[in-house]
This record gives sequence, C-alpha cells and structure tokens, in this order.
Amino acid sequence: MAEGAELRQRFAAELARLGLAARSAQLEQLVRPAIRISSTFTQNPDFPVGSSKLGGLPDFPLGVQWPVYKDRPLALMAQLNMAEVAPHDVARVLPNSGMLYFFYDMVDQPWGYDPANRDAWRVIYCAEGRSALTSTSLPHPAPNWYPLPVCRVEFCAELSLPACDSEDVRALALNEEEPDCYGRLVGDCTVGDLLGFPPELDGVHRLLGYPAELQGDIRWEAQLASNGIYLGNGLMDTNEPRIRKLLPGIADWQVLFQMDDDNDGGAGWFGGAGGKLYYSIRRDHLQVRNFDHVWVSFQWQ
Repeated sequence: MAEGAELRQRFAAELARLGLAARSAQLEQLVRPAIRISSTFTQNPDFPVGSSKLGGLPDFPLGVQWPVYKDRPLALMAQLNMAEVAPHDVARVLPNSGMLYFFYDMVDQPWGYDPANRDAWRVIYCAEGRSALTSTSLPHPAPNWYPLPVCRVEFCAELSLPACDSEDVRALALNEEEPDCYGRLVGDCTVGDLLGFPPELDGVHRLLGYPAELQGDIRWEAQLASNGIYLGNGLMDTNEPRIRKLLPGIADWQVLFQMDDDNDGGAGWFGGAGGKLYYSIRRDHLQVRNFDHVWVSFQWQ
C-alpha cells in the first residue's frame, strides 16, 4: 500500500536524522503498523447510518441484539465501518468490510483484573454492509447519561513503537546517547502520517500497533484474567504452577483498539481524568475474525 511505503521511507529518514541509523535493522523489527483515529466532538450527531464514530447509538443489521450486563445495556464506545478503515490498514489484518462495534459497561467501569467481569464488555463484528443497517433507539432501561457523547472520526496509517521503558527496548542495550534519541523517535513516528495529526499527548485512539499504557502491560491481564486468575490483590506468584503454565501465552495477545478519555476534544467519556480503555485480542483469533474472547483493560493516569 502506498501509505505504508511512504511511512517506512519517513521512518528511515527519521532514524538517520536522530542518529539511529546503526539501529535500523533492530528498530525495523520493533515497528508495528497502526491506525490512528482522530476524533472531533459534535453536539449535532446527525450521521448517515453506518458511519464510523465514537460514542452515540449503534446502527445494527436485523437480528443483532444490544449487549447487556447485569440487566442494563452496555455503552457503545465505538462503531467502525471497516470499509472506511481498510485503506489505512497497512498490515491488512482487520476485516476490510462490515462493521465492528465496541461496547463497555460504563456503570461499573471494570478494570479487567477480575475474571468475573468478562461479560462487562463486548466486541461485535457484523459482515453486513451499510445498506443492511438500521439506526437504533435508546435501549430500555438505560442510564440517564446514555448515550455517550459522540465524535466524528478520521483514520490515518501510522507506525507505532514500544515505550522507552518496555522490555523490547531494554533488550536493545542502547548506549548512553541513544535512549534520548529513541524517545524523540517515538514522538516523531506516532504523529499519524506525519502530515498533520497532533503529537501523541493525552488523546490517543488507535487500532492495532502498541498500546499507550499507563499502568503496566495489558497483555498480562488479558492472558491471566481471561483464564480465571484474579489479579485484583496486587500479588501474583509467577512460580505457581497454573500461572507459570499460562505465562508463555502472554505473547499471543495484542491490542485491538485503544480509546482515550479525549477530554480536550470535548467528549470526556471517563470523566476527564485521563482514563484509557484497551481491547486486547489473541492474534490467532484476529486472523479468523473471532471477536468473542476479547479482553478489556482500563487504566488511569
């Protein structure tokens, strides 16, 4: 894809500019294509049926039921028209048509460490196109704050890199000058297509790539909590046989979708306190379009 090739060329130029050309082979191995989602809050959410958006009410095909948890409707966090996403999916791992819906319980706002909360979120993929969709009404009963504020969205391919303090970066054994160079590189290469998206500060909505984590590796929660390990007490014995058996599977997970609080944009879904919501998926499940076992993590600043 032309967009991906252009990003790679700019990445190589950034390495040279920042004095990291000697690390190009190693850093190329770390790069993951991602899709930045730029959001614009609107007070007049009159979107055509099937439009991509954050918040609001979903447009469903006939027969799709609104997901519920504890007898209340889950909140729509995002509705993504995959035909609009596809031109920016450099890795070509997402469906190139149909609709992808992300739901979450905004009442309890579970953090993802408790296996008992596995029904407090849902990801639904519908292969039907826009012509098969119908706008929905407010579910009943619904909280008085529902639906969530609505944002228009735009998509752009980007390259993402792991955080400076990640295990991947520590394994590079950078010399004395290189960590600062790498920090500048991360800032430069997560600016969408480097043609106008704002730097990665507070508001980051993204498909794929690396998550902008606030409180540790979300893959641990995804692997352990989804397999019945309660992580809420802050204690974990990695030598315990059941946990030790599960640890290799941590590498099988990746972030599917990351949603930011976006308070600066006017939405403030999580109260403007800098919360981030992450949907993780096993790579083998993504390959076969199985979104039934996605795990959610919620983190705060």
